[in-house]
Amino acid sequence: MAEVWRENEAQLPLADLPLLACANMEMEAVMGLTLELSDEEATLLLAKAAAAGLSLEEWLRKLAQPEPPVSRPLEHIANIIVESMKDVPPEIMATMPKDGASQHDHYIYGWPKREV
Repeated sequence: MAEVWRENEAQLPLADLPLLACANMEMEAVMGLTLELSDEEATLLLAKAAAAGLSLEEWLRKLAQPEPPVSRPLEHIANIIVESMKDVPPEIMATMPKDGASQHDHYIYGWPKREV
């Protein structure tokens, strides 16, 4: 049986796929893609590529690249909580339990309150 390349349950004989050998000896399938676009859609894509200073093919390849992870400075969890809670209205904050941290089992699981 011939080797096959599987993607989304479709099986294609490897002999039918153009292959590109990578430096680490893994093989990668090269794919062609045809899109049917209206003239308006094609013009819009060309304009977006030109605005980025790229050809349409370069712009589409750039879109296909994974986004790098967003790096942000490490921040203490207390600061993150305070920042996210600043938009909670005062009337909602007034209904929050004052002993929420020490009695979390009571509020989460309904267990009897502990004596502290």
